Amino acid sequence: MLPLRSLPPLLVALAGLALVILPSRLAAADAAKPALALRVVSYNILGGDGTGGTGPNAWAIRKDLVAGLLRNQQADVISLQKAARLSLDDLHQALPNYGEAGVGRNDGKAGGEYAAILYRSDRFDAESSGTFWLSETPAVAGSTGWGARQARVCTWVRLVEKTSKAAFYVFNTHLDPTSSTVRDNCAALIQKRIKARAFQDPYILTGDMNSPENSTTIRSFKGPANLDPASVAMLNPPPLLDTFRVRHPDETGVSTRHQFTGSRNGEKVDYILVPPGIEVTAAEILRDQINGKYPSDHFPVAATLRIPISRP
Repeated sequence: MLPLRSLPPLLVALAGLALVILPSRLAAADAAKPALALRVVSYNILGGDGTGGTGPNAWAIRKDLVAGLLRNQQADVISLQKAARLSLDDLHQALPNYGEAGVGRNDGKAGGEYAAILYRSDRFDAESSGTFWLSETPAVAGSTGWGARQARVCTWVRLVEKTSKAAFYVFNTHLDPTSSTVRDNCAALIQKRIKARAFQDPYILTGDMNSPENSTTIRSFKGPANLDPASVAMLNPPPLLDTFRVRHPDETGVSTRHQFTGSRNGEKVDYILVPPGIEVTAAEILRDQINGKYPSDHFPVAATLRIPISRP
């Protein structure tokens, strides 16, 4: 192959033009691929099950702040942690255009905390949904596992867009706050259930993981860490991306649990995780407050996504 300096000037110019045009055309073609644009919010609202806050932080005082924050986001999907039937009913009254997936963790009905998923019912149909318990007996309502003090659940829903008929899954959870062993086992079970979903559609995993970014639990979701095979019998879990870190890889002061203080010091424990094929166009930690009053003791996390679809 001849070096460029030995080619005629016109050929050199044409080669340079091709190098400029080709990447831009490839980028344009990639952007033109059919995709679902989604706004997703994940939020621990401290909304019930005996833990809805007291005094000035009681749910009855905060509920309008929570609803206002969610209304302003105009999200397509809202994943909630520490929701109860009362708080969910309040939010439905304020946000009437959302459907709901989920059950109470205590009895599989309305008792106890929900890991509820709200979705825009004008845009999506819930084709199927369910809840499994994070235990050795996932189908048993109220069951606990691996020494956990309380029942924990993961709720999922398969949403189908009304116009395109494109489908995707959302999985939402709230992991145990006291034991890393419990959290690792829960993480392994969630990953197995995601892998075994009925349709291999794209998916989103959201939740208050009660786990910092460098924990084994989060590192296992993201791929670099293998969970202990002796305790959870799982190696090489599917790698996921933390949507916030896709857009803000080096940002510090990212605590999402602030105990109504608004402090940014501490660990990020709330996540929206996606497989590599989903494009993350924006991601934020939402620090809304009114006159120093915060809607919850956690900051919600949000992401704007483009999910590739195949037209039916």
